[in-house]
Amino acid sequence: VVVADNAEARVATADSAKSVLALPPGSEVVILQERGDWSYAALPNDQRGWISTKAVEKVRL
Repeated sequence: VVVADNAEARVATADSAKSVLALPPGSEVVILQERGDWSYAALPNDQRGWISTKAVEKVRL
């Protein structure tokens, strides 16, 4: 679940990378992989992108 106010999914693991989707707090994503400070996730719009790990909180369903 996205917990940051201004989270954006990106095409690469860099703040300067192109944004794929802006994610408001509460957005549900599925973490597929983690690399350093970034998490690769399946997004609500059926795309995938990299999100800062600090912007998400893991929850078990």
